[in-house]
Parts: sequence; C-alpha cells; structure tokens
Amino acid sequence: MSAAGTNRDWSKVDPFALGISGKIGSGKTTLITNLLKEYDFSVASYGAFFRGLAASRNLPNNRETFQSLTEEYLRDQNHNGLAAEVVKSSNWDGKKSLLVDGVRHIASISAISRLTHPLPFFVVFLNVPEETRISRIGKRDGLPPDTVKLHDRHESEKLVTNEVRSAADLIVSENETEAAIEKIFSFLGHIRRGEGDLGRSS
Repeated sequence: MSAAGTNRDWSKVDPFALGISGKIGSGKTTLITNLLKEYDFSVASYGAFFRGLAASRNLPNNRETFQSLTEEYLRDQNHNGLAAEVVKSSNWDGKKSLLVDGVRHIASISAISRLTHPLPFFVVFLNVPEETRISRIGKRDGLPPDTVKLHDRHESEKLVTNEVRSAADLIVSENETEAAIEKIFSFLGHIRRGEGDLGRSS
C-alpha cells in the first residue's frame, strides 16, 4: 500500500532495520512519527527506554537525567546490553522492518546490527541547520540558546556529531519531513535494486 498522497509503497521494500540519529532537536521523533503514518514499522527508542527508567525512579524528565542514566547504564552493562534492552522493549518480532530512535554512540551501531541480523541495518543522520535546531528546542522545551549550547558540549553530543555522523549510511539535510522521508525511501529503493551496500554484517 502506498502512503497517502505519495507514491511510496513500503510493503515492496525488503524488511530492514533503520537507526535514526542526530543532535538534540534535529527532528528524529517527528521523522519517526510521520514514518509510522505510512507503514506499520516496529519502533525501538533509546529515549523512551530512559524516560521509562527515569519515571520508575521518580527522577526528573530532562536531558540531564537521561545523560546521567545513560552513563550509569553503560558502566553497569555496556552498549551490547543496552541495545538488547532497547530492542526488547519494542516487542519487535525479528521479521518486520524496525526503526531505532536515538542512536547516539558508535558502539551502538555494531550492537544493534548484531541484534537485527539477518536484516540489513542502516543509519540515517539528520543534519539540520543549527539555527533551526536551536529554535525547535526553544519552542519545544523552553530552553534558551545558551542552555542548548551547554548541553551540546556534553561528551555524548560530541560523539553523535562526530563519530555517528561519520558512520552514517545516509545523511539527510532536508528541513521538511516529507523531503527527508522521500530521500530515505529512495535510498532503500537503490539498495533493493542492488545499487548500494546491503548494510552491515553481524
């Protein structure tokens, strides 16, 4: 079935796993929300996992809490253990296409790839202009630009910007969600026709 108003027929795309990455405010959640309007993907979310963990401990629902919990979890587990917990929380059946929201570490990429094998795993990095990103965060979270820039200096944010971006299979710079989805669909279509890399091996 084609998505309403488009020529995209996701049912004709071989099952895949797609990691969505980008800095805070780059539009990851908006992209996934709109992808779900087009097809019945499974979704695993690092953000949802840590929001649930914070709620279970009665901790504040903010960026500082999530960064602290990530550091704690990685000390006690590692990226393999964390990725396994996040994917498990999605109730993914191992067969249908999976979207992974919030890939923020280079080690997470290989960990997720092993978990989703034999499905090919690709990483998409959302690269929006800084002015757009900071404006979005201000409207969404009520944070002034200086606070956003302070969060950006956290080590995890630097890793997203440098390492994960460099490892991404596709960098999407389109500001409009429709254009971003079309670029992703086109990329996967090239893979299906054998015109690109078939993803990471386990």
